[in-house]
Amino acid sequence: MSAASSDKSSTECCQALSSEDYATAAFATLGEFFGYLIIILFIDTCGRRAVIASNTGVLSVLLVCMLFCMPPKLLAVLLFFARSCAASAFTAIYIFTNEAYPTTIRTLGMGVCCAASRIGALLSPFVAQVMLPDYSVMAAMLTYAGWLS
Repeated sequence: MSAASSDKSSTECCQALSSEDYATAAFATLGEFFGYLIIILFIDTCGRRAVIASNTGVLSVLLVCMLFCMPPKLLAVLLFFARSCAASAFTAIYIFTNEAYPTTIRTLGMGVCCAASRIGALLSPFVAQVMLPDYSVMAAMLTYAGWLS
């Protein structure tokens, strides 16, 4: 840790959430319901693989777009569609794995994925508190992108 970063107080980066932040989070959460609607409409007509590939592709593009500075309203719209794509992709993956793999392989894979998600949840506060203030948003986002790949 450099001398410049050690001089900062630990509360300098923390800010209280405003009512607009809560409204943005609620709006972005509604995107998950839109994602479930996408699954209902397209999973049988387009196929499971096409829905998974298109949603993860659009999600990747949206996440890259969020790396750039933009107005808060545009960011909220991007978050809405990103959560929509993520929710529909994960729902399609759950449906696809139930149909494609036998029970023993499916339960082992789900157990490994559950363990990996717990590790990610454990490390997320570290990334948020250490990498964001000391390095940059780009470093934190690239760390998460590396975990996802």
